[in-house]
Amino acid sequence: VGITYSGGAAPNNSRINATTLPVNARPSTKRTITCACSVVTTTLSSVKLDINSDGTLVLIGIGSSNENPPWVSLNGTFCSL
Repeated sequence: VGITYSGGAAPNNSRINATTLPVNARPSTKRTITCACSVVTTTLSSVKLDINSDGTLVLIGIGSSNENPPWVSLNGTFCSL
């Protein structure tokens, strides 16, 4: 995904897609899935990804000064529409 931040809050309120999902690829209600993340420089081993009905993808649980994993894996993630 190429998200980079050097500390502090993640950009775009942790929204990771530059454009929203196509209408026919959006869930009817918010879906939440778990994604693995790096454990380097953080106490986290996973984060939540909210897939919203408006087509936005938002990472939940990152952004504080000590909770900024250098990477989050979306490999193998999916949700029902």
